[in-house]
Parts: sequence; structure tokens; C-alpha cells
Amino acid sequence: MAARGIVVAEGTVKRLVTDGDRLRGVELIEGHVVPRSAVFVFPHMVPHDTLLTGLGRERDLNGWVTTDAAGRTSVFGVWAVGNVSDAKALVITTAGQGAAAAFALNHDLVAEDVERAVKDGSSSSRAPQHVPRPVPRTALSD
Repeated sequence: MAARGIVVAEGTVKRLVTDGDRLRGVELIEGHVVPRSAVFVFPHMVPHDTLLTGLGRERDLNGWVTTDAAGRTSVFGVWAVGNVSDAKALVITTAGQGAAAAFALNHDLVAEDVERAVKDGSSSSRAPQHVPRPVPRTALSD
């Protein structure tokens, strides 16, 4: 880092020093200010899965809800996308995941309707009986 002109300022951040809407530095609790015009904060991502807590869904080794590529969880009829299943999911990523999950969910429902109609020999308009499908387990390693 020294070869690149990078200086490490050790300490604990107390506050950001600003002038109007401009960042001027980072004040450390040790008493000095490190002049800065920009900072980058690495967020600590936490799955927001309170709604899924009591449903018995599975989690991976990092605590994220396990899903298949289309968003199916280990709980039948429950799909998950975004910040409950993917630590890297940004808004645009989540929107894409949601669209893929909706497409797959609709496909599953239509396929079940067709299976029932073929089995019954009719075009019944009754609600389809859903059959749970297994969620592939993701292999994680260091």
C-alpha cells in the first residue's frame, strides 16, 4: 500500500466532518481528523427474513434463505428473492429475480392445471392441488 501512496489511519470513527453538503474529513475518537473528500463504507448485509421465520425455511451456511434459481424455497408455496436470499442483491437485481420467480411460479401453476386436466379428462376450473418440489441444495465451501 505504501508503494501506491496509501496511508492507513488507525482509529475508531467518531463522525464525518462536513462543510455544508461537502465531506471534509473523518474525525476519529482518538482526537484527530483525517482529511477526506470521499469515503466508502462496506455495508454489513443481513437477511431481512422475519416474515419467513416461522415457516421452517432452510438457510445456507451464511444465514441466507436457500432457494433454487427461480426463487423456490424449501417451504412449499413460498418463494423468496432479493435481500432474504442473496447478499449481493441490489434493487435492480431483485427486480430481475422477482420477474424470474413470477414467471416460474406461473409456469408451475399452469403445468399443474394441465396435469390435472389430463388426469381428470376435463378442463376443470377448480384450484389446482400443488405438489411440493424439492429445492436443490447449494454446496458451499471456503
